[in-house]
Amino acid sequence: MDLNVPRGRKLKIKAPPDVTQTVRDEGDRRIYHWSTSTLKYSTQADLLKQFRFNVTTLLEGVRPEPPRQIVFSTFESWGEIGKWYSQLEEDRRAVTPEIRAQADTITKGESSDAGKAEALYRWVAENIRYVSLSFGLGRYQPHAASEVLTNRYGDCKDKSTLLEAMLQAEGMHADPVLVNSTRDIDPDVPTPQQFDHVITLLSLDGKKVWLDSTTGVGPFGYLLPQLRGKNALVASASASELEMTPSDLAIPTIYKLEVKENPESGDTRSVHFALDTRGDLEVLLRLGFMQLPVAQMTEMLNRGAQQANNATGSNVSFRDVKTSDPLDTRQPFRLEATLSETGRGSANTDELTKDLPAIRSLVNSILPEPRQAGGNAGGAQPNIQLKAPEEFSLTLVIPLPSAPGNAASKPESSHMATNFAVFDDSAQWDGTALRATWHLKIVSSEVPSSRSGEYEEFRRSVLSALNTASPVVAYLFEARIMTNPHDGNAYLTLGDSYLAGHEYEAAVTNLEKAAGLLPFSEPAELSLARAYLGAGQDDKAVATFKQMIAMDRSANTLNNAAYFLGDKSTHMHLAEKWAKSAVTQVENELNRSDLGSIQTRSAQLTGSLAADWDTLGWIKFREGDLSGAEKYIHAAWVIANYTDVGYHLGTVYEALNRKDEAIEAYTQTLALVPDSRSLSDDERAAKRNLASLLGGDSLADERVQQARADFHSRRSIQVDNPNHLTGSGRFILIIGSGSKVEAIRAVDRNSPVNQLGPEVQSASMPQPFPDGTLQKMPRAGRISCPGADRACTFTLLPPVPAARVFESARSD
Repeated sequence: MDLNVPRGRKLKIKAPPDVTQTVRDEGDRRIYHWSTSTLKYSTQADLLKQFRFNVTTLLEGVRPEPPRQIVFSTFESWGEIGKWYSQLEEDRRAVTPEIRAQADTITKGESSDAGKAEALYRWVAENIRYVSLSFGLGRYQPHAASEVLTNRYGDCKDKSTLLEAMLQAEGMHADPVLVNSTRDIDPDVPTPQQFDHVITLLSLDGKKVWLDSTTGVGPFGYLLPQLRGKNALVASASASELEMTPSDLAIPTIYKLEVKENPESGDTRSVHFALDTRGDLEVLLRLGFMQLPVAQMTEMLNRGAQQANNATGSNVSFRDVKTSDPLDTRQPFRLEATLSETGRGSANTDELTKDLPAIRSLVNSILPEPRQAGGNAGGAQPNIQLKAPEEFSLTLVIPLPSAPGNAASKPESSHMATNFAVFDDSAQWDGTALRATWHLKIVSSEVPSSRSGEYEEFRRSVLSALNTASPVVAYLFEARIMTNPHDGNAYLTLGDSYLAGHEYEAAVTNLEKAAGLLPFSEPAELSLARAYLGAGQDDKAVATFKQMIAMDRSANTLNNAAYFLGDKSTHMHLAEKWAKSAVTQVENELNRSDLGSIQTRSAQLTGSLAADWDTLGWIKFREGDLSGAEKYIHAAWVIANYTDVGYHLGTVYEALNRKDEAIEAYTQTLALVPDSRSLSDDERAAKRNLASLLGGDSLADERVQQARADFHSRRSIQVDNPNHLTGSGRFILIIGSGSKVEAIRAVDRNSPVNQLGPEVQSASMPQPFPDGTLQKMPRAGRISCPGADRACTFTLLPPVPAARVFESARSD
């Protein structure tokens, strides 16, 4: 590319760093020359491969990487460009009698400036057809507003000019805004060539309102994703400057979904759903239903459903699709449809339990984990960023002839309010149906880091409200039972929810029915036995446990029965007998291990042994044998990341007056808890005990945050690095009695640290053996050598990652 200009002409020039530039003078001319080459380019197919199917990218469309661009300009400042464009537009926005009359007609009945401005915006958006006219001076200068009004079409700058004139006719002033919809503006080179779109900025009641009437179906104040958070030039005759468009929507984002089950005959299941939405999804739906009539959109939905049916073997179809007026942007867009599925029968509990994690996942994205929301490792924690304003609600409606449980006399509901968010849930029978609703509203886009504890507690409470143990969800399962009284899984889930809420009598009632409807179901029998224990019916619990063991005498069944008896401190002789039997079973199987037989089951067995050792240790604690308890529970804690084991170990250390070790056990226990779920009973107890030992909740939270960086210290040792190696690698090994490595093999064939196998084998592993029965324990570990002149760290892996290493070793 060559640019030939008068030698004395002042220019601002900017080229990409990979473009070669030369400059030479010839007489009174100066010639700039740029050259580069492109050996790789993206085809349309490549762009489609990179396309992500979500609302934002669907609105933005397939966007190629911006090409290399050489930018030059004779303008000295952005202010000059703003003044230049303002002069081009000045006479084109003149308020003619026709414009004034039309503006008066549009705003008739509106008393406020806000009402008038919105009415004018909607009229221009809906009634002036967008047609691009980018040639000659028309590339920069708009047509006269009166001409646009007469023709009823124009491009972005024409529509903006007409809107400005109509606002002026009603006593309001607005300025044009130059912006780029495909790339970011380079602020170093002021030139109008960097812009490809014009929108409008209105000052209304002291607030800035950004308007893009080109979209056609965007609500008042809505900007498309590609126009948000962009440098733009407000072209004013008095003062023009680059200004950032809002990054967030000016209107609340709303998702309100109501799903109602419809009674159908035979094996057909049908639900009617209604979605009211505001924001990007709203605009996408409005655009879709503007381009396709409802009948064609229904056909397209059914074609997509048929493809899914072929892949899943189901038979889903849509009918009765209805929408609100796509052009009426005063209210959220409403979409209704009926979804039918044949071959599945009536709704059942499994579908509801599958839906809850999906809903939790959606809420999880609205209320992100603090670290995902902007946390960093070390140093001061930043404020938590939320998407605000945003509102989400879900209502499930189940037709019922009578109330489930005591819903008629006592509706279930809860309310949580902070200055950054509000959450409500409720379940109530209205005489014909049960309505369960969850409603979350984000009111602030930022939570100060000093209030992160309050945010985490709010977040956990909201997610807990979507668990099967929550009262509102329990009402849903009661409704399921009423619609299908032979659904044993519904009784089981409802009984488990009462069990989690310590409502033992209600749990027993439902779990007895579940056990009757689900014969030979160990989950039902186990839950029923636990409910009997909670209700003080210990003998019935023992009888149920014996029935379980008669059906299945595996270590897992024995351990479960032993643990819950021991935790309740009842029938301790029987609890210890079953616990020892479980331990012996697993230890004997592990004693047959060698490197050649290690497989995924080996990891499962070590995980089971950790649970079994913990159970036996906890029983010994209940019996007052603190040294025996510490021996078994500590050995279990070295194997696995089970938070109940960590809580038990901390409790034992407290009883032994070993405060520092108790603090460490509780801290590591709580550091293992993901922010995405609420605390279990044992974890809550660990948190209370840690706060008591440290002197307050804030000190406990701080200690836990610090501990999150390292879960592995209790399973790590230092290993000599005589050959000055760097890198990392994995090993499988057999640990024998005395914590010595009997056999070891490298897993990663090309790792430079494989030759450190002898150093690892000669080390004493941090794996105690609490009794004399166990002789061999298969483990997996990772060695890390951060520097040639530094020692290496070898860390034993817990069961789940160990299973992956074992599988890699077998496939190798």
